[in-house]
Amino acid sequence: DHGFTYSLIQAPGFQYIANLSSGSKMPRSDWGLVSNARTFIPTTLSEQESISSVLFGLDTTITLHEEKKRQLERLKSALLKKMFADKDSYPSVRFSNFGDNWKQYKLSDIGEIITGSTPPRQHPEYYSNNGVLWVTPTDITENLISDTAKKLSVSGTRAGQVVPAGSILVTCIASIGKNALLLTEGSFNQQINCIVPNSNKFDSYFLLTESFHWLDPMRRIAGAGTMQIVNKHSFSEIHTFIPKLEEQIVIGNIFSKLDSLIALYKQKLEKINILKQWLLQNMFI
Repeated sequence: DHGFTYSLIQAPGFQYIANLSSGSKMPRSDWGLVSNARTFIPTTLSEQESISSVLFGLDTTITLHEEKKRQLERLKSALLKKMFADKDSYPSVRFSNFGDNWKQYKLSDIGEIITGSTPPRQHPEYYSNNGVLWVTPTDITENLISDTAKKLSVSGTRAGQVVPAGSILVTCIASIGKNALLLTEGSFNQQINCIVPNSNKFDSYFLLTESFHWLDPMRRIAGAGTMQIVNKHSFSEIHTFIPKLEEQIVIGNIFSKLDSLIALYKQKLEKINILKQWLLQNMFI
């Protein structure tokens, strides 16, 4: 069965042989090894077809999920360009019950700006399973805080370092502009500036999404040198356009749902790929 043969060459046993390369200038698979490699094949065509049917079904599901994820990412990208105000203080696309121009703010007007700090020591006793979430730039990926983030014991934090849920973290050294929303209280190192939004005036998820537009001015401030940095003062002076709270909440909800769907498809893809690899490992001899 041609589908079984295609699945067979993806199995770890065949891949191991195919990756035994020969040649020094342009390494490539050794056809002598590949062509003479022995493998086990089910004697009945029906079993071959059953195996290929399962694996091809997974491939189809992976392709569909990848396309759905791409479509959601394209939709989010398009809405980021259309649903936020430009220099004329008015967005291209908005809901019909909102018509006021957006107001320009400095980031320091939105909330308190806090720069992180490093704990006085990095010994293991400063970390605790029930401590305060401790975030570094490497823990921030795709607007999320990954599972790599540790928890720091309260005794290991410095005054003013712990911020409440709803605060927005933005990397300001080297990997400029990565950002995430704290869903619980947390702390962070000196490579991150944080905005603690003024209570009841600003929607955190709207601001997280709006931070996409802070990236260009941050890059201009950081420059092109080997040590790119946006200090607390420069970060505080960046301007942005903000609508009334009611419109912030509606826009924030749209992007929150999009991000949740994108994350869901990403998680599904990871699980299906793990399942496929497990089957390739265990359905072939």
